[in-house]
Amino acid sequence: MYRAPVIELAFKGESLHLNVARNSETLGSLMAVSIRLARQGTKKKPFYRVVVADSRSPRGGRFLENIGTFDPSKATSDQALKIRIERVNYWRSSGAVLSDTLVRLLKAAAKARNAPIK
Repeated sequence: MYRAPVIELAFKGESLHLNVARNSETLGSLMAVSIRLARQGTKKKPFYRVVVADSRSPRGGRFLENIGTFDPSKATSDQALKIRIERVNYWRSSGAVLSDTLVRLLKAAAKARNAPIK
């Protein structure tokens, strides 16, 4: 059985453990709940909510919980990604899978804040 590497991110005292799988399609097809981005905003000015949603729901459709936001217009500042890490940890313990894009954003945010990535 393949064991994915574990990445630990720390945000202001909260820590988040990520299992980054190389083949996310296989892992994602087993889980019914995913943590991903839902697009909001207007044409040419996107704004994303970080939501916990059923994996069968459309990108901007129905969701279970809104746990944060991502504003790409503020991509150079540390305020671009605002997320409640305690809720991410809760949903991850319940079996939710992070999207590849969200994993990339969390890694970039941790790197920008000089948080340890293990």
